[in-house]
Amino acid sequence: MKKLFILIFIAIGTIGSAQVVATKKCRVYTMTGNFSGTTTVTVQEASALTDLTVKNECTDGLTYTVSSFDFTAAMDGKAPYALKGTSSKLTEEMKANISRTKSGMKYYFDNVSAKGSDGQVKTLPGITLVIK
Repeated sequence: MKKLFILIFIAIGTIGSAQVVATKKCRVYTMTGNFSGTTTVTVQEASALTDLTVKNECTDGLTYTVSSFDFTAAMDGKAPYALKGTSSKLTEEMKANISRTKSGMKYYFDNVSAKGSDGQVKTLPGITLVIK
């Protein structure tokens, strides 16, 4: 299902000669490969992942780079396996864990921090991958 996001400008008044405009919030979110949110993927798709990126659907011109994230691998009935990423790249240990994946595994990329080109750091929504 494709989502459509529309930026709406609403004139709400005038101060002197300047017009005050309110805007609907736009969306900035985390991706890995072509995946975001909670997504079901194949073993091959999961094994090809190398990093986290940020998609900015706003018109503010800012770019973001992931600076850290938490990685957790989980399967029903087994203890979760957790690692910390300190850049946008998946570590070799994360990639090795994903390469051994089986159907039913879940991978969580949470507590994603990203630094904007304006110097500000944001916490972005995570990603959950479920292996088919």
